Amino acid sequence: MKEVFPLKWIATLSKAKFKVGNLSYHGTPNDLTINLKPNDDIEYLISQITHYLQLINNRFAQNSYE
Repeated sequence: MKEVFPLKWIATLSKAKFKVGNLSYHGTPNDLTINLKPNDDIEYLISQITHYLQLINNRFAQNSYE
């Protein structure tokens, strides 16, 4: 996936405590990066971000009940 400047700009300026994005950005401000193939598109990136954030959220929810 080619670098998408608006996504990098938003991630850099975001005050979020946990940032997720594409690994290909150099100097990425992300805490979790998703490694994509060159032919992967933005829709695939979004689906992967959603998938991994759901896994993380489910893990935290399970641990809070133990």
